[in-house]
Amino acid sequence: YTTVRVGGTRSIPLYLTNPSATPIEVTLSIAAEETPTAAWTTSTITFSPGMTRVDATISGVALGSVYALVSSSVGEDSINI
Repeated sequence: YTTVRVGGTRSIPLYLTNPSATPIEVTLSIAAEETPTAAWTTSTITFSPGMTRVDATISGVALGSVYALVSSSVGEDSINI
């Protein structure tokens, strides 16, 4: 769980358990059933070969909470914001 103020941004670290020898593209989205109270600043981010951490930025757009989704070919996760 993390918080972000309306009009503010927060850097969210994303991790891989094991480094990959090839790039891994990650799709960032907001749960469709939610009223958007936050938005990713980009829809995708890439782990370069050998990297285990990248930072994605999320912006607060309204009061409330939402699930931010992270998915790739290696799995899925969510963050309650």
